[in-house]
Amino acid sequence: MMASKQDFEIKALSSTELVERLEGCSPLQASKVLLDVELYDLRYSLEVLQTIEEQMADSQADIGESLVKPILLNVCDGLVSHPKLKLSKKGLTASRLVSELQSFSYDGAASMVADHRLDKQRLDEHTRKQRDDKGPYKGKRKIVEDTDKLDDYLDRRIKNNRRIESELEVNDQGQKRYLYRRSDVINQAKKEQGGNYSKSEINVDHQIPLKHAFEEYGQSKAISLDDLKTALNQDANFKNISGKLNTSKGEKSWSEYQQWVENKRCRLEDKQRAGTLSKSEQQELNDLPTKKTLDNALEAEKTAKAAIESDLNKVVANKLKTDRNMGKKLAKEAYGQAKDELEEKGIGELIILIIKPIFFELRDILQHGVLHDLETYSKLDAIGLRFKRAYHYITVNLEHVGFDVIKDALKNFVKYLINAVVNLFVGMLKRALKIISEGFNAIIQAIKILFSDSTPTQKADAITKLLATTVVTYVSFTFEQVISPYVDMIPVVGEHLKEATSIMVSGIGSALVVWLLDQVDIFSTKAELRTKRVKEVFEMRIQQIKDNTDAFEQASIAKLARDKLQFRSLTEHLSRTINDDSNVNSDVEAIADFMKIDLKIRSNDDFMALLENNNTLEIA
Repeated sequence: MMASKQDFEIKALSSTELVERLEGCSPLQASKVLLDVELYDLRYSLEVLQTIEEQMADSQADIGESLVKPILLNVCDGLVSHPKLKLSKKGLTASRLVSELQSFSYDGAASMVADHRLDKQRLDEHTRKQRDDKGPYKGKRKIVEDTDKLDDYLDRRIKNNRRIESELEVNDQGQKRYLYRRSDVINQAKKEQGGNYSKSEINVDHQIPLKHAFEEYGQSKAISLDDLKTALNQDANFKNISGKLNTSKGEKSWSEYQQWVENKRCRLEDKQRAGTLSKSEQQELNDLPTKKTLDNALEAEKTAKAAIESDLNKVVANKLKTDRNMGKKLAKEAYGQAKDELEEKGIGELIILIIKPIFFELRDILQHGVLHDLETYSKLDAIGLRFKRAYHYITVNLEHVGFDVIKDALKNFVKYLINAVVNLFVGMLKRALKIISEGFNAIIQAIKILFSDSTPTQKADAITKLLATTVVTYVSFTFEQVISPYVDMIPVVGEHLKEATSIMVSGIGSALVVWLLDQVDIFSTKAELRTKRVKEVFEMRIQQIKDNTDAFEQASIAKLARDKLQFRSLTEHLSRTINDDSNVNSDVEAIADFMKIDLKIRSNDDFMALLENNNTLEIA
């Protein structure tokens, strides 16, 4: 907790206290006392009584808090876990309920709190609803494969030649493999001799497997099976390879196949180094495609993917322009989702609006008593006033909360409409557009910050932290997908730990990011706030110094005036004694006592003792 201004105050200087310090000082000592005087805080009896009262109130508050906390937690647990209320879908979580109830004040207006995790879950749910179910891939290969184009591709490549070079396969010496048609005499001779001719047989292979493309791109409602067939059966997705490589790859993508090959290669090479490799395994190792072959395959996959996605995205863009029914359908679905959330969130916000003031009054009664902060001495009237205050807060803020809920629904409608359009596209373009739909709430919040009254550096700092925590929330979902399979493997508790892990990763990740950004202080907001704080404290201290200086001058001048009068009286009496030729010893002693000077000689006996005890006598 930041120290209050009182922690920095110079202790108040009292004229009375200063006079007391100066009383009994000689004029020679007064200046030293005035220079060394301790500035302290005079605590009046009323302040002491107030401090005691505050301590008693804090003690009573601790007793009330021990009753309030269990009630608070039980209420939140009961509400959130209630199966019929389904508050989690209404935007209410235990953490939000606890936060809202603990921080409630009648001075602040009711407002909605953004929940990035819940927003992401709802957006994912909407995305799932946007997927087009074209059924299982089984039986669809004949629909999406164009054998005529496969044959045409081969004919255009081989022309009148008997053989062609594999477009991907290269041996360790950099030589390409020669391939022949299955009907060629070379392959037929191998077949008749019982040999394997797959190494030399031409196969036209789809670089993006049809099954993978169907499962990934077929989810778009704007892409039909005919659209898939056209995009997948183009030259960019065809390569002539050997039948052996094609069979070995199967329905894997080149990326998956490369991983499979490298794992197998490592396993066989380990056995080779250990001297336990059999002849059949040695042949398997020799038959594995070279790394250069796999590199060529990955490059071909990348090129094919870019061409296919480009063609499919053009199809989507064209349908959005020409098919009005599609736009109406997307808008209707977005409206339905936003409407459902409007009802759920409206109920959730209403529950919070009602609970907050009621719980505040209950906590205030337990901590401070029924009459606390109310202008009445009747406990019955106090209870009535508390209910009226709570009711007034609810009615006043109902319109404000309702407006926020409607505004949020409109924002969600736009977000879901954008998300629906984004999900029609495929590939990198879709992932890029996802940033807009998934970060829509953060973008709106950033715009609000830009138009706030904060300084430019504070705005930049707030936006950076907002976007960073938003990104962490979405990254945590990706991280969850990565670690979930491993957590799920833990016996008995794996399934439950998986859910808990994802929640902890998101919460801890967001907190750590904000903390790190605060430590880094990219925009020097700490320095700005520190400067402002120092200015406030020193302005207060300057004022206190001025006040203390006034008291200092008042007390010191009064003391010096009295000393001057007393000194004048003593010197005048000494002058008269000298003029009368009388004994001045008593006057000298009086002046010495006034000046607090310790005279070593006050009588003849003192003088004689001094002579006896000292061999020499120095008179300064």
